[in-house]
Amino acid sequence: MRKEGGFQLSRVQQGLDPDNFRPMTTIAVSVREIKLQDEDKSQYRLIYTANFDDAVYVFHVITKKTTEQTTTQDIQLAKKRHSEIVAHRQKSKKK
Repeated sequence: MRKEGGFQLSRVQQGLDPDNFRPMTTIAVSVREIKLQDEDKSQYRLIYTANFDDAVYVFHVITKKTTEQTTTQDIQLAKKRHSEIVAHRQKSKKK
């Protein structure tokens, strides 16, 4: 799954869409989730943003069974990390 996740992120870096993704607008408009699944039907989700010209930020990875929904705790953590990335980039721009 690590190799497949890396391949999908490579697609994002090249300006392409991952093979299986969905927008995560509950976190932010620019956030997406790459969806991966192994042979045991375990789900792996990589939550990332790529709306910056020079970087793709993966700020949360979740492992779950196919029937489970993303928890409120995971969404809140992803929101926090996304806002920290945005704040850091804005602060760096001002320097």
